[in-house]
Amino acid sequence: MIDAVPQWDRKIFYAINESRNEFFDAVMPVLSYTWLLWALGIAAFAIWAVRALRRKEKWKHLRPVLFSMALILATAGITDVVTMAVKSEIGRLRPYQKLPFANYLTHKGWRQNPAVFNPVKDRADSFFSGHASHSMAVAVTAVTLCPPLSPVIFVMPVVVGYSRVYLGKHYPSDVVCGWIAGALIALLARRFTRGLRNRLQPEPPPQSAQGSAKRFNARRAKAAADSARQCSPTKTSHSS
Repeated sequence: MIDAVPQWDRKIFYAINESRNEFFDAVMPVLSYTWLLWALGIAAFAIWAVRALRRKEKWKHLRPVLFSMALILATAGITDVVTMAVKSEIGRLRPYQKLPFANYLTHKGWRQNPAVFNPVKDRADSFFSGHASHSMAVAVTAVTLCPPLSPVIFVMPVVVGYSRVYLGKHYPSDVVCGWIAGALIALLARRFTRGLRNRLQPEPPPQSAQGSAKRFNARRAKAAADSARQCSPTKTSHSS
């Protein structure tokens, strides 16, 4: 039963949740804000769109931007539906709703469960982490669209997942399973949209005939010059 938390899950949870300090207490709640992730994503797409609009064939370069935005929104939406369905089916209690000594953040500040703690409810929505699944789904999709930024992009789901455990909202297994679910959904979306994505990429500029002629003439002139140097006499002889 998933609600029965294994020993390794508890140990990792306590190791993260009890490693509190003032800096993490201030930063971790911010990293869990969903609106912050979307704000960063919107800013990145806005920069991409502005760069596309500065090019000659604006529409050809803007199409991939719009498609990428639609793909990320669709992937996030599907991930949300799957996550909510699994949460409803499993009904796992969150750590702060079940474990003694669990630290958790409320609107009134940090709280800690007492040593003797009895859960007040039977079902909740801990498994799996929606923050982890969404952040990983968006990260995998973004890496598909911009592979060079993968080291930076994958930092996002890692820090988001860590923050959920630190805040007492999820077990490590909730986070890991959320990452796996988000990645699988994003990879499936990538596979089904591969053909359309390739068609929307701007074509490389064709090689102009004038440029080809210039290069051909330059090579011909160089060959003629080399031939002339080889055929010209290096010494002048006179008969006696």
